[in-house]
Amino acid sequence: MRYPLLSLFSSIFFAALLLSCQTPGSISRDYQRALETNHELQNDDQTTLLILVDGLSSATLSTSLKNSNAPNLKSFFRLSKAGDVSFQLARSSFPSLTYPNLTSILTASKVSEHGITGNRILVDGKTVNFENVLAWRTLDQLVEDHTVFHELTKQNKTSISYSYPFPRETTAHVEKTLQAGADYLDQRYTEIDTASITSLKRLLSETSSQQWPRFIFLHLIGVDALEHQYGPENERVQTYMKSLDEQLGEVFEIVAAGSADHETRTLLTADHGFQRIDKGLDLTSIISKLGSEIRLVQDNRVASLYFPTAMPLAKRKEIAEGLLQIPELQATVLRMGKELRVYARSDKALTTDEDLLWPALEDFFKAPNAPDLLLLPKANIDFSGAYAGNHGGFTSEEMLVPILSRGFKLPDTVFSTSDLLRLLKLMP
Repeated sequence: MRYPLLSLFSSIFFAALLLSCQTPGSISRDYQRALETNHELQNDDQTTLLILVDGLSSATLSTSLKNSNAPNLKSFFRLSKAGDVSFQLARSSFPSLTYPNLTSILTASKVSEHGITGNRILVDGKTVNFENVLAWRTLDQLVEDHTVFHELTKQNKTSISYSYPFPRETTAHVEKTLQAGADYLDQRYTEIDTASITSLKRLLSETSSQQWPRFIFLHLIGVDALEHQYGPENERVQTYMKSLDEQLGEVFEIVAAGSADHETRTLLTADHGFQRIDKGLDLTSIISKLGSEIRLVQDNRVASLYFPTAMPLAKRKEIAEGLLQIPELQATVLRMGKELRVYARSDKALTTDEDLLWPALEDFFKAPNAPDLLLLPKANIDFSGAYAGNHGGFTSEEMLVPILSRGFKLPDTVFSTSDLLRLLKLMP
C-alpha cells in the first residue's frame, strides 16, 4: 500500500542530506536572533496561534471528545456547554485537498484567485504534483507575495511557520531535516508532529509573552497520514488523537499563562475531512479511449478532464453524460462558458449539504486553470485504490471541518476557511 505524502517526505529525506539537522530549539534561537539583529521588527500587543490538524474531520473530533481522548481540547476551547460538547464547523475550499486549502487559508483567497486547484495541477501543459517537495518551488512562485507571511513582513511584524511547504518570508520557520524524512519513512508520525510541538513550546517558553510573534502557524500531519493508511474510523487514529491532545495540552498551558499579560488568540481547524474508501477506480484506460488529446488529472477523490479547445460543445456534453455509465461515478460537472451543467444519477443528489457547499464548487470553476469536466465518484470510492481513507470530493464529510477558537469570537454561521485570516484582521 502506498502511504499519503510518502513521495513528499521521501524527497525531504534525500534533500535533507544536504541540510544540517534542526534541533527543537532552532526556531527559538532563530527568532531571538532576528529580534536582536533586525531592529525594524515590531513587537505587537497581540499573537495569533493557528493550529491546522491536517485531515481532522468533524467525525474524528466528535469521537475523540465523546471517548475522552481530547480533554485538553475540550477544556482549553471550552467546548462543554450545559453538559453538551459541541463545536463550530467551517467550509473548506473545493477540492477538499491539502494544497488548495493550505493556500486558501494562508493567502485568505479563493481557489479562483490563487489558482491552486488541486494537489496535482496543470502548469504550462504539464502535471505538477505538490506532494513532491521538488514542486514546492513552483508553488512558491504561484503564491509569491500573497501569503500572510508576506503581508506581515511588509508591516515589519513577526511570524513563524511550522509548515514545510510555506517557509517563505517568515521570521523563522521549520527546516527540512534528515530526521523528519527518516521519521516519516518509518511511519513515526508522532515524532514528526512532536518535533514541531516541542519546538513551539520552547519558542513560547524562552520568549517573553510580550515578544511572542504576531502570527504562528502550526501544521500537524499525523492524523491525515493515519486516516489515509487505516481509514478515518480506525482505533489507531483515536490513539494518536489522544497523544496529540496530551502534547497540545502543554502548549495550551503556556499560552494560557502568557495570555494574562499578552492578548493571545488560539484557533484550531483542518484543511479537509475524510471518507472511508472501499474501492478504487483508475480512469486512465477509460479516458484514453475517448481521445489522446484529452488530459486527465486524477487527484484522490476528484478527477479533472481538459478537452482540446476545438472540441465541440455537443461532444463535450456527450462525454459528460456518457461517463455516468461508469457505476462508480456519482456525477460529472461540465463547464460551459460561465455556466455549469451537472450530470448526476437520479437516485441521489451530489451531497446532502449541496446548498451550503455549492459556492465552493462554483468558485473552483472560475479559476483560470479550471478543467472542462469534473468527475466525482460515489461515496467510499476514490481514483487511487491505495488508501483506506481519502478526500478531495464534494461530500459534507470532506468539505465541512471543525473550527475551535479561544480569545476570538467566531461568526455564528458556517463560513469559508479562506476567510479566517481576514476575520482575524491579519489579511486585508
